[in-house]
Amino acid sequence: MPNEPIHLLVGTNPGNSTDLTARALAEDIGALLNRRVVVSNRSAGSGTSALISLQNSKPDGTQLGVVGSTAIRNQYIQATSYRVGRDFTAIARYMSFNFGLVVRADAPWKTLKEFVDHAKANPGKLNYGVSHLGSPQHLTMVKLGLAEGIDWTPVAFGGGAQAVTALLGGHVNAVSQTSDWVPHVDSGAFRLLATFDKERMARYPNVPTLRDLGYDIDEPGFNSLIGPKGMPEDVVKLIGNAVKKAVENRDSAFNQVMRRFELPVDFMGPEEFSEYLVRFEKASEEIIRQVGLINEKLR
Repeated sequence: MPNEPIHLLVGTNPGNSTDLTARALAEDIGALLNRRVVVSNRSAGSGTSALISLQNSKPDGTQLGVVGSTAIRNQYIQATSYRVGRDFTAIARYMSFNFGLVVRADAPWKTLKEFVDHAKANPGKLNYGVSHLGSPQHLTMVKLGLAEGIDWTPVAFGGGAQAVTALLGGHVNAVSQTSDWVPHVDSGAFRLLATFDKERMARYPNVPTLRDLGYDIDEPGFNSLIGPKGMPEDVVKLIGNAVKKAVENRDSAFNQVMRRFELPVDFMGPEEFSEYLVRFEKASEEIIRQVGLINEKLR
């Protein structure tokens, strides 16, 4: 591995939980590897530009990228030149997400049932913000709408921070998003109606999950570290071990950001994550096809 700075491409806008956790992880692995890690945000095309750039990089360990479940599902919505599991090197999965539906504190809906009932009684009138179409938080709302026969409108903002800002400004009725909304729920600006994970969030034990409310809906979300295809095995192991040490250190910069947003550490090493990617891509194509977002060229 050349003795050069490592460049980490993040396919989202700055300021959201994906960006902030990636920057903290970069700080930690840089210290562990004794390398400077330079983070660059490339959000164009829902992160596809970052992956295309990474795909065309030398596989020497100096070019890495963050890829999450949304970007992987996007392969089946947009025409892309790659498949993550086939065309990149899996290094590590390092986190998963908590998702939830929030409204402004001055909104009339105190519970998810009230929000759902209002949407059913006013077809086409309510909207909700999401970071990207095809994201887990979007697909969860699609499934909820199908379960309840609701006609509501997703509004994609290109990032979680922008969706949250739109709700603060009253430009959308609700936001279905990763826990970028935590500071605003804690401040009293937002009301959390429901969370989407299998278990209640420890921070909000009185807020029900969708399963608590009788919905069998589960859309996993995660972030991971990948590199160009063909990276040497020893380099992959070196970087993967650094990620493992960072996520297991409760005092790391990474874990400090994770606690801020109430996010779960979820580590998989190179081999396990590579196998998981194969299964996840297959499931992703199936759900994107099921909800009617599949790219026409893939039909």
